[in-house]
Amino acid sequence: KIPFRPQLSTPKPTIAGPQTAIIVGPPGEEIFTDELGRVKIQFHWDRNGKYNDHSSCWVRVAQSGASGGFGSIQIPRVGDEVVVVFLDGNPDRPLIMGSLYNSTNTPPWSLPANKTQSGFLTRSMKGDGGTANFFRFEDKAGAEQIIMHAERNMDTEIELDETHDVGNNRTITVGGTHTETVKKDTMVQVTEGSYTLQVDNQFIQVAAKQHIILQVGDSSITLTPEGIEIKGKVIVTTSTDTTQITGAAVRIND
Repeated sequence: KIPFRPQLSTPKPTIAGPQTAIIVGPPGEEIFTDELGRVKIQFHWDRNGKYNDHSSCWVRVAQSGASGGFGSIQIPRVGDEVVVVFLDGNPDRPLIMGSLYNSTNTPPWSLPANKTQSGFLTRSMKGDGGTANFFRFEDKAGAEQIIMHAERNMDTEIELDETHDVGNNRTITVGGTHTETVKKDTMVQVTEGSYTLQVDNQFIQVAAKQHIILQVGDSSITLTPEGIEIKGKVIVTTSTDTTQITGAAVRIND
């Protein structure tokens, strides 16, 4: 037998345009997502929702690049306002297309005072309002600048070559210990000006297995495991106190 069913005359509802919603999650969570990068939302018209992880199903987030195991990703955080569209107008297929600034979630730097600046800034999770990583471009004529800030550590890995070309001055300031490890040769060439190495405390140590050569013109000092050789047209030894020469054999003009 075939039971009688009346003809379905009510079409499935559709949503024609985009809406805005708020990212939600469990109490105390700043970032709430699943293994696919989906988040949960609550629409402004939803009066029954509690702005928690039960306010909606998981909703996909559009990214600028999304491929198999690579691409870009930025998870909207709890409290962000986002733009939601519905694929084919189907209420069961929501999709987040982007985020919006508002009076609560303001841009990362003051506008319009910094209208020539662009970039991105990410806040430290469960940090204070001043902890963040950011990458910023300044496009004001005569003051162009790129600023990259790491709130804590920054690691750079290069598989092959690296080249730096600085048109004017370069300054490096290290607050702690500076360590460099080079497996092959190192060359420093100063084509104009001088080279100064200054240690304000403790000592300078230079060590080599074969030899060390200090040379100015035809004059040189060569240090080898066998001894020290000093060459020059004139060699002057001056001491304000005592000059002492000690050896198993001391030969002068021999």
